[in-house]
Amino acid sequence: MKNELINKLNILIGLHEQINPISSDDGIEILAQCQEYAINVGTILEQNNDGLEVVHMLEEYCECVYNMSLYNNFYEIQKKSVALLKDVYTQISNMETQYTIAFFPYKVEMWDSLESVWKAASKDKRCRCDVVVIPYFEFDKRNKQWKSAYDGNRFPDYVQVVNYDNYVLKNIRPDAAYIHYPYDDSNKVTTIHPDYYSDKIKSYSNKLIYIPYYVTAGAISDNHKHFPVYKNIDYYIAQSEYFKESCRGTTVYDKMLPLGSPKIDNVIYKCEMKNNVSEQWKKILVGKKVVMLNTTLGDILNSREILLVKLRHFFELVKDMKDIALIWRPHPLTEATYKSMREELYEGYIELKTFFMNNNIGIYDETNDISDTIAISDAYVGSDGSSVINMFGVAGRPCFIFNNFLVDECSYQQQHRLNIIGAYINGKDIYFVSDIFPGMFKAENVCDAVKTQDENISCVYMGDIRGCESHIWQQPYAYICNDESGTYISPLYGDYISFCKCNIDSQAGQNKDSYTITCTDKYDARPLGKMYKFRDMLMFLPYDGFTIWKYNIKSEEWIIDRYTLAVLAKKINNLSYGMLDYNAVYARDYMWIITGCSNSLLKYEPYTNDYKIFNILNDDYKFNAISEDSDNIWLADFCKNELIKIPFWENEIDVDNIAKIKINTAIINNSWENIAGMKREFKTFIIVGDYIILIPAFSDTIISVNKYTYAQEVINKDFLSESAKQCNGYNPQYFDSIRFATAVDDNILIQRTYDRKLAVINIMDKTSSQCYMEVSDELLKYKLHNSDGFEKMGRADYFCRRESMYFSVKQFLSQLSAGELDTVVHRQKESLKDVVANPGSCGVKVHEYIMKSLLEK
Repeated sequence: MKNELINKLNILIGLHEQINPISSDDGIEILAQCQEYAINVGTILEQNNDGLEVVHMLEEYCECVYNMSLYNNFYEIQKKSVALLKDVYTQISNMETQYTIAFFPYKVEMWDSLESVWKAASKDKRCRCDVVVIPYFEFDKRNKQWKSAYDGNRFPDYVQVVNYDNYVLKNIRPDAAYIHYPYDDSNKVTTIHPDYYSDKIKSYSNKLIYIPYYVTAGAISDNHKHFPVYKNIDYYIAQSEYFKESCRGTTVYDKMLPLGSPKIDNVIYKCEMKNNVSEQWKKILVGKKVVMLNTTLGDILNSREILLVKLRHFFELVKDMKDIALIWRPHPLTEATYKSMREELYEGYIELKTFFMNNNIGIYDETNDISDTIAISDAYVGSDGSSVINMFGVAGRPCFIFNNFLVDECSYQQQHRLNIIGAYINGKDIYFVSDIFPGMFKAENVCDAVKTQDENISCVYMGDIRGCESHIWQQPYAYICNDESGTYISPLYGDYISFCKCNIDSQAGQNKDSYTITCTDKYDARPLGKMYKFRDMLMFLPYDGFTIWKYNIKSEEWIIDRYTLAVLAKKINNLSYGMLDYNAVYARDYMWIITGCSNSLLKYEPYTNDYKIFNILNDDYKFNAISEDSDNIWLADFCKNELIKIPFWENEIDVDNIAKIKINTAIINNSWENIAGMKREFKTFIIVGDYIILIPAFSDTIISVNKYTYAQEVINKDFLSESAKQCNGYNPQYFDSIRFATAVDDNILIQRTYDRKLAVINIMDKTSSQCYMEVSDELLKYKLHNSDGFEKMGRADYFCRRESMYFSVKQFLSQLSAGELDTVVHRQKESLKDVVANPGSCGVKVHEYIMKSLLEK
């Protein structure tokens, strides 16, 4: 502020040199400018409650300017006015420099993302701190209107709130302004007043600092990398160095300061306090283990009515557990989100809330500061993907993440059943990874084995795979490629490859000659993606985005291609986050790649990065599956229910001789809409001899298509007959009816989702056999006995136990009540080292850095 006032006075003194006693419009205009500058300086001083004597001098100066405009005693008055300005200049120059630090929160529940910085600034005698709570609006979709809200009267008594009506930014011009709302005008549920969008605040502030209102498991999600405020801010307070690294390559990266999170400061402070719970709550919580239930907006938007059913079952469970006290804390925007984006479920939510309160299930928490609730809680249960999980981790409270589709415990028999996630066929044997073991299984002569077993196959466990020591329950692996040297296995979420030769030490049960290959060049938190084998190279197509990672097996080098898919994306109309779903096939010494959301077919040479883009048919087509035989590339658009055959012509494709085969959906027994309201009967296809086999998504019918005659028929009517029914852990609107399918000779090996049963169906005679692929009883007991389910799946994930058929919420609450989870806390805190910097001192570190930047100027 001081430097700004001195600059204005220098301009004012300079204007006086342009004034002469000759009456003219120019002279009058200059005097008007002088008066305007003087009033502006005085207003800034008044707004900042500083220099009141100087304000009186400026008022006298304005009188002089007025008399000069009358040209009476001009030189004498001009001399007096210049003298007054010089006195004002001296007074302001001798003023002790005071910095105005402004905070612009909107929801009181998010104040904890700024509070520790405010506390540090408030203790600094060089600073004046203003907390300007700004108005906001919530959209009510039912009434089709925005409703205004203001939380200024809900802030703690020790926070002196400045009324926004009395806070004129252009006059006060803060030296530093802090915000935690990142959306500006792009949020369709809640928005702040436009006067406080980031461009407005920045135009009247020296430094604009954004601090996220959330804490992540380590990295930032892709949809948070490009918020509107980023172009206007000077600094972004990142929770850790890893968090910052996950943004490398974005425009905000260089603005990031990895200094921690004030939210973590607040949790640590509240946990150190005593008696931070009301007397009313004490009566309910005394003598019990306290569990906080967290439900998020993501649950509301994605799980829909499934969430309401899950919570009702959970409340019924807790009602009968007398040694557990439950605190339910929904996201502050829960009701606003139901009204604006899930209005058909609003009444159901209100009924659930009423049930909770009328039956005294627990405490419905609407307090302003979640840190108070964390401090008195013993554990966390509820949603995934919430910043609250790491806040509980810092506080040393175990966390349990709901699977919203599980409402009952699973039987011990069900626990033996293996899901096939990724697999390869070696002769007649299948090698596969499952979703619960950090290693590879083998079933010998799998088709014959299924046909000769009445109920199940006990699969051989080939041993643990290197690289997943920290996560052995949470689906570590998804992709397998094999060659003569061994097997390459890639995690679903990770930045490494595991290699093994499948050479087993029967005593130790460990793979010999196994090792991991880590992509050390990778800086963001995105997983490598879907793995494909191309000659001596492993290629990874991203789940979303445009980066292809490649690993040269011979040279042991990692190579990156950021260009090719970005060029391909430019041909996609209205591309948005979440649309891309790349798939590829290796044929004629090229990779052939589709996007899942366009009619483009990319011919790609991974060694040279040479490419060619074909636009197949017209823009109405969106190809979502691809395969090949010796003569053709085969594509499928399952929205149109069409197969496309494109002949090869040497190393090219013959786009002038494309054949379209309409899928006969009339022979489907039953199909249904998915949760998005879309009909998509099939998910992919596999080629078996002379037939294309269509694999169901949201239907119950497997269809074969003759590659030459295009004749179509149902090849099995019974295997999926129950797939349209909901059961524990499965909902047909959310899950494909088929989990896994591959070809083995003239058979397809296919596993259904709802109960994990496997079938071998012969394509020629249509016979089928069914069984379960199971882990041995000995291995399952060993695993359950030697691991408790608490782990961190990846660097960018939470340390927690996840609900599954092996770990129920009832088991978690019982163990908590019995004091059996105390040993988890040390491992939990160790897992947080990469998650957040400066725990407990972030506010001080941020304030010190910003003050240094102001002083350097």
